[in-house]
Amino acid sequence: MASLPVSAKESKTDFKELGQNYFDAMVASQAPNATSKDLEKFLALLTDTVD
Repeated sequence: MASLPVSAKESKTDFKELGQNYFDAMVASQAPNATSKDLEKFLALLTDTVD
C-alpha cells in the first residue's frame, strides 16, 4: 500500500506530491509492460483516504 510519509508534527497532506505519485502510478499501470505490482500500487492510491 502506498502512502505519504507523515509525522505527528506534520498532519497536512502534500497534494503536489500526492498528485505526482498518483500520476506516476497511473502511467505505470497503463504501460504495455505493466506488472501486477504496478496495478496494485495504482489501485492502492485510489482507495487511500486523504486527510
